[in-house]
Amino acid sequence: KLMNELSNILRKKMVNHGYLEFNRPEAKILVDEKCHPYDIVLREQLTGEKLIENFMILANETVAGYIEDMKVPGIYRVHDKPNKEKLQVFLKFLNLKGCNIKADINKFKVTDYQRLLKHFKGRDDEIILNTMAIQTMAKAKYSDINIGHFGIASKYYCHFTSPIRRYPDLFIHRIISKYIEKNYTLTEKELEKYAEQATKYAQISSEREKIAQKVEREAVEIKKAEYMQNKIGNEYQGIVSGITAFGMFVELENTVEGLIKFEDLGNEYFIYNDENKTLIGEHTKKVYKIGDKVKIKVIYADKQLRRINFKLI
Repeated sequence: KLMNELSNILRKKMVNHGYLEFNRPEAKILVDEKCHPYDIVLREQLTGEKLIENFMILANETVAGYIEDMKVPGIYRVHDKPNKEKLQVFLKFLNLKGCNIKADINKFKVTDYQRLLKHFKGRDDEIILNTMAIQTMAKAKYSDINIGHFGIASKYYCHFTSPIRRYPDLFIHRIISKYIEKNYTLTEKELEKYAEQATKYAQISSEREKIAQKVEREAVEIKKAEYMQNKIGNEYQGIVSGITAFGMFVELENTVEGLIKFEDLGNEYFIYNDENKTLIGEHTKKVYKIGDKVKIKVIYADKQLRRINFKLI
């Protein structure tokens, strides 16, 4: 109970510093003994997990700060400032939706993102807008040069707490162990060796992480498509999550996303507006935009192709 009390204090302090709390639910795919999916639910983060996360972040920051202060070679978890072009497009899109966010794009701070997220709270399209906000941000990676972590609003950050499953954590454990063993004095030769390894291993770890994330995404897409193969003909409520030159993406409450091709939008021809990301009916002038609620029917799903298609009702 005391840990939980302290955990809540830590979280409040983190948020005050600019820590970003994105409301983006994760899918939890339930499978039977033969690995066939029978349900997709939203993964819930409960008190215990939040408690662990808050202490874990503090441990990572403490160790990264120690490495920086001691001028020890290490691998940092870094997260750069957002991509200006993507951010500009997103802010323009928000203005068209009536969210007038005033902020200097050249000095966009983590607290500006917090204002955005607060602005979205409670809206029907909150999850979609949160996703789009995430897409404007740089990807976190490993580096031997510390530039801080934008999303956590941290000057020093590393991955230290999972040495049994992540190599950067193990590398830091080894360096700290060596420092303690040598009474905090390492030779120039040892420092050079660790500095070379930090550069090399940070790059390799970042590359492997990208591959692992891609595989994970594809596995989830396969299972979602497999689940929807048994739902052909079913009707659901969803939210328009993306509009492109070839159709409209709709996301269901359980995070399953499917494409509605132009020919499945009804009897009317729709014109795609790239700037506003909208579809406009040629005759009725009916407009579809990101965040709209729609009713759909599942018409196609293929786990091999990782593809799901809907039809608008």
